[in-house]
Amino acid sequence: MEIEREGIVKDVKRLQDKFLVELITSKGRITFASNEYVDENEYVRVSLSPTPKGFSGSIVTRRNASKDDFESILEGLRNSIKIDYEPLIKDEVMNKLKEDVVRFAKDFLISSMLGRDAVIHFHHDADGIVSAFAITSIIKGKTFQHNSAIYSVKDALNDIQSLRFGFMPMVINLDFSSNEESREGIDIVKAAGIDVYVIDHHPYAELNANVLNPWKYFENCSKYTAGYLSSEVARAAGKKADMIKVSLAGDKSDLMDVSEEDREKALVLDFLATYNVYGNNLNFYREVLSKKELYSTILIKANEKLLEVREEIKKQMKPVEVKGINIYFVKVDVVARRSEFPSKGKITSQAYELVKDEPAVVIGISERSLIFRLADEAYRKGVSANKMIEKLKERMPHAFESGGGHAKAAALRIRNPDYIPAIKEEIINVVEELINE
Repeated sequence: MEIEREGIVKDVKRLQDKFLVELITSKGRITFASNEYVDENEYVRVSLSPTPKGFSGSIVTRRNASKDDFESILEGLRNSIKIDYEPLIKDEVMNKLKEDVVRFAKDFLISSMLGRDAVIHFHHDADGIVSAFAITSIIKGKTFQHNSAIYSVKDALNDIQSLRFGFMPMVINLDFSSNEESREGIDIVKAAGIDVYVIDHHPYAELNANVLNPWKYFENCSKYTAGYLSSEVARAAGKKADMIKVSLAGDKSDLMDVSEEDREKALVLDFLATYNVYGNNLNFYREVLSKKELYSTILIKANEKLLEVREEIKKQMKPVEVKGINIYFVKVDVVARRSEFPSKGKITSQAYELVKDEPAVVIGISERSLIFRLADEAYRKGVSANKMIEKLKERMPHAFESGGGHAKAAALRIRNPDYIPAIKEEIINVVEELINE
């Protein structure tokens, strides 16, 4: 009994006087022996006959596969997968995100089944690393640590080169790149026929990509970290996700209660990420977490570094008082060592820890960046890092290259250090305005 199937050719191997063809269809993959050679990535319709060893096939029609062909096959496979999933956090945000989580889980399961070629970028901190642990439990690919919040044109061109011969290629960005500054890079990689998936919890810009991000639907929801969201995707795909709280501890999220052990693991991962600046470090991170003596030694060193920094920072903690808000300008370059732990962001966070019980706005200043940390009392008085950045960009567009972040933690890239005195004055004005709004 003959049956007909149509789909995209994934692989062709010479088999004596025949060709062994692997075909991806909307029902899954099938392999058959053919007298006729076909090219990879062709779209073929084939008449199949069962044989003692599988199937033999006669090619009925053939043509180059289009993007619509890929999408049609993926949609058919999505419809064939049934997922019974409930999020760990049952609230309005996760109820809204549930459909997106299931969609990502299905797509990654399908991608794994089809053997799609993937590049997976993860942000260089505990949250990004936990995200990568979760997603690589579903789909394998080339993994790269990413030390920027932006997916740049250079990143896109590197990925295009890496995936140019790949099958149904895809890029997955974890804990970064849902911002406006990543639009150009994402548009370029999409134009090369590469699917883009982003799991992020930073403020969202509408992009030409598949995005799982609570900011699509809600504001000030960064506590749903990328590591948490990626772990929910892994859970929906039937995988184990046991490092969620490490992600939350790393980003100081109050979504769930975290233990001292969670905080320690996050600190060790942050320490390691500072020194592992490029490449596939996931196996190394796992290894360190599993080796008790090495883990303990790194934890001690990380805590020692933080204590040193905190003592140095204390000398700079002199507030500028603005209508009940204390603004602290901290020169992080005085303390930071290039490519050393802690990073400028972590140094600013240490300054914040010293004054977090005040209505404080802490600004870490370096030659090329501003790093914002806001205490709860300042936020309750109407001051938000996002709003500060928006107003600064509007008033001094020439002074900044890019920037963004959360309501209480964000960063801005400065074009020229000569702007810093004027920027500091404008920050004071912006804080005063936000209090009055």
